[in-house]
Amino acid sequence: MKYLGQSNHALQSKISANQTALCGAIACTLQHKAQVVEKDLLDNALSINPKAEVATITMVQTILLEEQIESLTTAVGNLLKHVQAHNDQFNKLHDKFQSTPASNEFEVQDFSVECNTSKGILVSTNEFVSTENIKNIVNEVIENVYEPRVQVFKSYVKPYTKTIEQLRMPKNYQPPKFRQFSGHGDPRQHIAHFVETCNNAGTDGDLLVKQIVLSLKDAAFDWYIDLEANSVDSW
Repeated sequence: MKYLGQSNHALQSKISANQTALCGAIACTLQHKAQVVEKDLLDNALSINPKAEVATITMVQTILLEEQIESLTTAVGNLLKHVQAHNDQFNKLHDKFQSTPASNEFEVQDFSVECNTSKGILVSTNEFVSTENIKNIVNEVIENVYEPRVQVFKSYVKPYTKTIEQLRMPKNYQPPKFRQFSGHGDPRQHIAHFVETCNNAGTDGDLLVKQIVLSLKDAAFDWYIDLEANSVDSW
């Protein structure tokens, strides 16, 4: 697009409009990412036990939510680097504008954004986008999607130690379909099946402590959630 002696105000107006378009596309993608994450967590819980209670679902989400937030944080970091690169390009454009006489013409590349929720964001621009705007969008998404879940998590105290809590599940881990133990029958038999299932899913050792709740229901589940904090320090 050609700009013939346009004022600085006109250029800034175009830049502001482009900022809004890019920020909207970013918000669209982040909201979709957050919704997909939450749906996957819920589906995992219900696939384990179709009659799962809210408390069970909450703890399933607790196990995986930290990994999902960590992944989202990495994606945002890469996005901010991308934005900074375009900021540098804009600074060069701005310097060129300041040094170009009003009678001369110069060209500014058009801005385009495609928000494809399955592939992410495609951006083409030489204009300024504030990293502060991006940070505000990310914070808003986290507040709207994750904060309500965090409030629920606070009502549940994990019975295992911080050392176990800091253990990470293997990459791309998905909770297997555990046999459910209600407190009746032979607990040793249940544990044997539980350990074998965990091993087949690529987990062992103290990671089993973080998964045992997924195999409990009824009286056994009530027993587990009544355990005191830090009362379990190893498998």
